[in-house]
Amino acid sequence: MLYRVCTCTAFFVGMINSWIHAVMYIYYGLAAIGPSMQKYLWWKKHMTTLQLVIIVSLFLVACRPYFLCYNNTSSVFVAQNNCENS
Repeated sequence: MLYRVCTCTAFFVGMINSWIHAVMYIYYGLAAIGPSMQKYLWWKKHMTTLQLVIIVSLFLVACRPYFLCYNNTSSVFVAQNNCENS
């Protein structure tokens, strides 16, 4: 059984991953400035939560092709039991 991954899914995963890394590096840059920046880094806990949510979300998006297959006649994913006809 052949599965195809939509390039828009790969783009989405890469875009979200790049965005979260940009936020992380902004935080690390501000933290490296020193103790004078500590009062502006109140969002550390929220950043960690966002990272965990993003990781789980991207994992689910990446696993989607294993549970669904692409229907040649449609631009949406269909249930795997319909894949035998593809």
